[in-house]
Amino acid sequence: MQKNADIPLWLKLPYTLLAAVVFPVYWWKYGLLNFLWFSDIAFFVMVYALWTKNRLIPSMMAIGVFPLEALWLISFATHGAFIGMADYMFDDTLPLWLRALSLFHFPMPAAIAYMIWKFGYDKRALFPQIALAAIVIVTCHLFTLKSENVNIIYPPKGITIPEDIYIWLMPATLLTCCIIPMHFILKRFFGDKK
Repeated sequence: MQKNADIPLWLKLPYTLLAAVVFPVYWWKYGLLNFLWFSDIAFFVMVYALWTKNRLIPSMMAIGVFPLEALWLISFATHGAFIGMADYMFDDTLPLWLRALSLFHFPMPAAIAYMIWKFGYDKRALFPQIALAAIVIVTCHLFTLKSENVNIIYPPKGITIPEDIYIWLMPATLLTCCIIPMHFILKRFFGDKK
């Protein structure tokens, strides 16, 4: 880990340009509340992290979205057959150029992984990420449409878990199967050496 290393322009500039294109298009096509998706949050805050070499942000995003992004990438590789997270990428009713913008799911986890590798994992990330996830989930329940199911806070199609159980099970699963395990894995292998 090179704590004082620089981040190359070839990484920062294309990533920033992609974000500069995706942001206004998504706002126009999907509305402001679409940015509550955990993956969208991670994608856009990583612009700031790349330019400032902020270690806390990629550490938070790593424990918050790495397993979810892995599921999205597997779903994409299976044409949406696995879990269905990326099935919209193969929906011919959506313009190809619009679906292509969702390919940010490839450079975003790569940028997070690069930052963790280059600067190490900031062990302070656990509680801010838990707080962020809680705020986002509550905000989704309060302000987004159930039909949009942002961050899959309601049972997706094919899941027969009663909704009143699922709305508690989803954040508990996110915490116990994603955030906390990733924190300990990254802390163990890429933790702050200070």
